[in-house]
Amino acid sequence: MKNLKQIIKLSLVLAMFTGCQDNDHEFGPIVAPSNLQVEVVIQGQDADSPNGDGTGNVTLQTTSDNALAYKYIYDGDEFPVSNGIIDFTFTGDSGVVGEIDLYTFTVNVVAYGTAGEPNSTSVTFDVLAVNVPPPFVFEDFEGTPAIVWTEFQGHPGQVIDNPYPQTSGINTSNKVVSMIEASGGAVWAGCFYETEPLNFDSYSKISLLVYAPRPASLTLKLEGTGGSIEVEAQISVIDKWINVTFDFSEAQEDIDYTRLVFFFNVTAPGDNSTYYIDDLTLRN
Repeated sequence: MKNLKQIIKLSLVLAMFTGCQDNDHEFGPIVAPSNLQVEVVIQGQDADSPNGDGTGNVTLQTTSDNALAYKYIYDGDEFPVSNGIIDFTFTGDSGVVGEIDLYTFTVNVVAYGTAGEPNSTSVTFDVLAVNVPPPFVFEDFEGTPAIVWTEFQGHPGQVIDNPYPQTSGINTSNKVVSMIEASGGAVWAGCFYETEPLNFDSYSKISLLVYAPRPASLTLKLEGTGGSIEVEAQISVIDKWINVTFDFSEAQEDIDYTRLVFFFNVTAPGDNSTYYIDDLTLRN
């Protein structure tokens, strides 16, 4: 699996226009984007170096008639943008760490028109990229005895049978963790478990699978002797397993983090929603 570091320049703005007359709501004409085109700009690309300068830096710029917003999909992660422009830093993981090899990457692109009407395409390109350590799943919750979770302020977590298993797809696991955002708990309610020391001298991110019943925020906090760090991610896709990635590039390399704390919707009161997580992975 190839990894990436992404810098999303602008956040998604989905504009929907509605009319109202005598309490009747109508959309205007529903128009799907057309003439979808994707320009690939590889850093350092020229006649002598058609696959770039080895940094793996690539800018994708998508244009389309009648498009209001765009989304890029790579390696199971989704990146919405408003103006069609996104920067990726691609890396490889099948060669000698630190060396540069040629890799082929494919990115899917979706353009959205009126009322979210989509049109999609994909783009494939070859890029020279630095090899980094491959992703490492440090917890899949399949072991016995099951990991013990500690809750605080009304946010219980426990290992259970996967209620939404997939015969194929990103989550075929037997076991997952359920987390209930209990009604009446504190807005900062959460749960945690203790782990073997995590160190970020070779990795910069943690990804995990999430199944959410509604749009939500998820804050992941790492605690260790000498310091802690927390990162928040937004979840907009519901009722399906998705990858969610947390950028811990600011984590201190000299700290071993031994506690992972999870907070769903840390600034909002609980409503008894149940969320599920799985497959905690160190990656770049």
